[in-house]
Amino acid sequence: MSEETIVVVAREHLPEEARFSGVRRGANPFLDALRQHWFRAPRGRAESRSDWKQPIPYILIRRGEQIFTTVRSSDGEERRLRNKVSIGIGGHLRPGDHTTFEDLLLENAYRELNEELFLRPRPSPEDLRGQLSFLGVLNDEGNDVGRCHLGFLYLLDIAESVSVEVRERDKLTGDFRSPAAIPRDANTETWSLLALELLEEGEALVE
Repeated sequence: MSEETIVVVAREHLPEEARFSGVRRGANPFLDALRQHWFRAPRGRAESRSDWKQPIPYILIRRGEQIFTTVRSSDGEERRLRNKVSIGIGGHLRPGDHTTFEDLLLENAYRELNEELFLRPRPSPEDLRGQLSFLGVLNDEGNDVGRCHLGFLYLLDIAESVSVEVRERDKLTGDFRSPAAIPRDANTETWSLLALELLEEGEALVE
């Protein structure tokens, strides 16, 4: 089986060389850099190159006041994320032919949602585009996973009538939790902690 090919960008082309840890509002400078400089690379090689960044759509699902929360299994494929709590659904970008880099992000966001979860009723790609709100760009230089990835954080608000379940229960468990019930410690992904802080600021969302 051939190795997965993913989208990457050399860190030197990104704003601030993506050396910050935290959230940056407004995606346009990052999208412009990615549009001009992204290239294809084997996933295995990319995971060991901290001078590259792998852009990741990272989607929070909120129903009312509760946020869909997952916990990875202890024998998951990515050992660095085993047993980690997360409020984001996302994954690597598969290359494609698109007018804008944002289109590529949104197409992969739709794919990841449908690979990871059962949403009933399931939104169409067009509906999802209209329902997603962009919150900011996530970066974490404090660990090996963060140094190789760059998150594009989206919020998906769903109606109370929409149900959400994980597909592969041997890899993930998932349920809706109030923000107060989500751990704020080393067991939770750093990106998730940053996203929670952003939501709790209560500031207006920035496109």
